[in-house]
Amino acid sequence: NQYLNNFLYPPVHNELRKCQQQGGLTVILSSSPDFIVAPIAERLQIPLWYATEYGVDKDGCFCHISHMVLGDDKKNKIEQLQKQTRCTKEMITAYSDSHLDLSFLSSAGTAVAVNPTRQLRVICKNRKWNIIE
Repeated sequence: NQYLNNFLYPPVHNELRKCQQQGGLTVILSSSPDFIVAPIAERLQIPLWYATEYGVDKDGCFCHISHMVLGDDKKNKIEQLQKQTRCTKEMITAYSDSHLDLSFLSSAGTAVAVNPTRQLRVICKNRKWNIIE
């Protein structure tokens, strides 16, 4: 439990809790490994999550990446969820720390950078997107 707390960034965790309390749908879309994202999603009570999938061999050892979740994958998942839930782009807030998620961030009504890479910081300033430090 304490180990998982190290992955939670308090300012973003607070935003997540506010959204959940207001009845908003929260989803984790992450390029991090699924075996890390799954327990975090469970602890945060987020039933919908998508993360990079690792394959295992017959001995249960990780042997390859089955599917990597990248910016375009995240964007496509957002578009799919929009259709399923009939929510508008304006109702979606996306958080990321990387410029590699630019298509994902652009697909949301509100884009927020969290401890962004230098490249994403510049993009956020140019586009007047929020930055959480």
